[in-house]
Amino acid sequence: MKQFLRNVITLVQHPNWCIRYLKYRLDSRGENEAIIRHYEEGISVGGFNSFGEYVSLPSAVGKDEESFFRAKSDETRHVFIDVGANLGFVTLLLSKLNSNSTIYAFEAAKSTFNSLQNNIKRNSVSNVELIYAAVTDHEGKVFFKEQEYSRATAKIARSANGVRVEAVRLDDFSANRGIDRIKILKVDVEGHEAGVFRGASNLLEMHKVEFVYFEYCPVLETEAGYSKGEALRLLETFGYEVCRLDGPSLLAPFDPNIWDDHQVTNLVARVRTIS
Repeated sequence: MKQFLRNVITLVQHPNWCIRYLKYRLDSRGENEAIIRHYEEGISVGGFNSFGEYVSLPSAVGKDEESFFRAKSDETRHVFIDVGANLGFVTLLLSKLNSNSTIYAFEAAKSTFNSLQNNIKRNSVSNVELIYAAVTDHEGKVFFKEQEYSRATAKIARSANGVRVEAVRLDDFSANRGIDRIKILKVDVEGHEAGVFRGASNLLEMHKVEFVYFEYCPVLETEAGYSKGEALRLLETFGYEVCRLDGPSLLAPFDPNIWDDHQVTNLVARVRTIS
């Protein structure tokens, strides 16, 4: 009943989605795992736990972002890391576009991780390794707060509230796996991006990451316990230039001073060139 009411609220807010909802109900027959959405590159994604999740997935990666991923893909052997992989759309896109590369995908919300596993199996990809863990600036355990009907907003809790999960630092993970270069580090962790970057300080200081693709929202950042713009400042300290996306091209610089604190966007950081 709660899920039905959430779906009704979603439809009231977006009446143009009514036809999509009817299709969702017909496809699901009460079994959300049975709903499959198909995308370019032969990508199939399922495991939706609500209509909101079902209808919002296509907008998770816009045309500019998708063009960027395509432009940075080739047949060379690379390493890609997806932190906050969710249902796996970006992981699968990178996997399909870079068949000779390895993609490491981290997800710390258990139900989402289970759906992610199913999606990797569903697409029969062999170059993806899934890791059930939270990525931050220390190892050990952290409390992870899961949102049953808003799984994309699950995040590390600031207090002892949630499920205890393994925490890893990317510096340690990369050293243990013998990873020396990362083509794209994608980070979407609901305001905890600065923690991920601190845990990857060696990789970033040594410019072993070619591109950092990350979500930016000042309000989420401060709610997570970081200072406003901390993730941007860290990247700049490490010698990266933060850019906006315009298709496969990067428009620099991104000016956070004219950005609405409540607005969410995806940015790309690249190693700053010395002119």
